[in-house]
Amino acid sequence: MREAGVITERMMARAVEVAAPGVRECDVAAVIYYAQMTGTASFGGVPATSPPHMGFGPRAREAHPIFSDRPIAPNSVANIEISGCRLRYHAPMSHTIYFGKPPQSYSD
Repeated sequence: MREAGVITERMMARAVEVAAPGVRECDVAAVIYYAQMTGTASFGGVPATSPPHMGFGPRAREAHPIFSDRPIAPNSVANIEISGCRLRYHAPMSHTIYFGKPPQSYSD
């Protein structure tokens, strides 16, 4: 589980690093998958039982949305749900990103 968690952290770090207005959702998914499979220098990962669930913009409120090839809009929100997997053990994580300055009501 700890190794799966390390993979998950690497996957999310890459997603946050790459996701930006103008970047296609599928390109964010690609770096997530790459980090998932390559794991770390000490151990690799395997496919999780579900794809990266990523909702961008209005789809961030959906339950388990799948990414598309649309570019990420400025001043929008994303919810990313992923799981690293090592030896069939999963360590899921969810993270919300706002691209721009969120409205006060959203921060509250």
